[in-house]
Amino acid sequence: MKKILISLTIAALFFSCENEPDVDVPVVTVAISNIDFFTATCTVTVSPIGATQRAGLIIGTVSGLTTDTINIPGTLSDGQLVLTLTDLLSETLYYYKGYVSDKQDNFIYSSTSSFTSATIDLALSSNTVLTTYQGGQYNIDVSCNTSWSVESGYPSWCTVSPLSGNENGTITVTIDENTISASREAEITIRSGTVTQIISVTQGTVSMPMEMIFVKGGTFLMGAQATDPSGDNYDSEAFDDESPVHSVHLDDYYIGQIEVTQKLWYDVMKGYPVSPTEKYGLGENYPVYNVSWNDIVGTSGAYYEYKGIKYYENGFIYRLYIHTNKKCRLPSEAEWEYAARGGANNKYSGSDIADDVAWHWGNSNDESNYGTHPAGGKKPNKFGIYDMSGNVGEWCSDWYDAGYYMNSPADNPTGAATGVGRVFRGGNWFLNTWYSRVSYRDQSGPDYRSPQNGLRLAYDAE
Repeated sequence: MKKILISLTIAALFFSCENEPDVDVPVVTVAISNIDFFTATCTVTVSPIGATQRAGLIIGTVSGLTTDTINIPGTLSDGQLVLTLTDLLSETLYYYKGYVSDKQDNFIYSSTSSFTSATIDLALSSNTVLTTYQGGQYNIDVSCNTSWSVESGYPSWCTVSPLSGNENGTITVTIDENTISASREAEITIRSGTVTQIISVTQGTVSMPMEMIFVKGGTFLMGAQATDPSGDNYDSEAFDDESPVHSVHLDDYYIGQIEVTQKLWYDVMKGYPVSPTEKYGLGENYPVYNVSWNDIVGTSGAYYEYKGIKYYENGFIYRLYIHTNKKCRLPSEAEWEYAARGGANNKYSGSDIADDVAWHWGNSNDESNYGTHPAGGKKPNKFGIYDMSGNVGEWCSDWYDAGYYMNSPADNPTGAATGVGRVFRGGNWFLNTWYSRVSYRDQSGPDYRSPQNGLRLAYDAE
């Protein structure tokens, strides 16, 4: 421990009665030493010894020592008064001055000086514990330059050991299995003096909060072309990046029956990147929107990897895993189109008539019917999946490449290796029916947020 010595030698002011004879003027030396986080040593030395009777120290945190002061009196011994200052606050500026009295009981005060108590450095290797319903043990390193302790008040399903330590150490947080039908949260406080660090604990539940549709794998013709009316997947409205039409085989998987709702997003994330509004659609069963690809997939922290994509703990999908113990992902572009076609070859997902299955600009642009609509409000396709045409565009896992279909693998393609934008599919309420076609491709940067974009979940069949 580094010791700090502050010495102050003062020719004191001497106040005496008008008719008293001259006496020697005392000299007061105040030394502050052994400054720690919560304590310090004060030595008041007076010379000459015979000229004084009492001594002491006035200390406080206000300059001038006019308020919030403590007077610590004492008795001189051989011209010295040694005081131990206790209950100091760490990293705090203190003002002080010494005093003595002469034989006539006149008080002599030194000028004011100051010192700062030592700084506590308290840090944790992690301030977050995210765990599935199964619970487990999690080690967190404590870095501190003095003693620390764990405050009481956290729930019984959390156990912390040890409950205190001196300087650096490791605590183990043990989370019991969650047998209730709801996720749960807790806070564990680590304290050193006035400095605290909080460990936020989130534990999920075993239930899956939305319906997932099993999609039997198979082979289909992906894409569309506008050049040969008698050819496969002809569509006069097809863009160049939708061709060539090519054969793709997919394994079995699951995909969301509806788009992720505002309720599900909020239950998992406890907030939104951009809050939904009445203007664009507000309600528990409305699809979430204004969420970027990075909001969904995450950008930092712990992660799991799924189909070549890392899903980080600050993203929605990883947090959903904590709540459900189910590792979900975004669908690939090929999986999205296969599910949207639903085993048929309609122009839109489930029909050749857009109004049957899609919310688009033609039916969502007036004052009473503007914006998104509750999920599942139109007819489903043959797989029983809703809103894959219109309502909100849906992010996929792939990087976008306009020429990717020229060289796409035949089995379980996952998109280009790199790119600038991520794929989203299905059109949306703000665009006309041209963009609601099952083969239409769109893209934007991973940070892009829009009132027209949301997501749908997927995971592999086990």
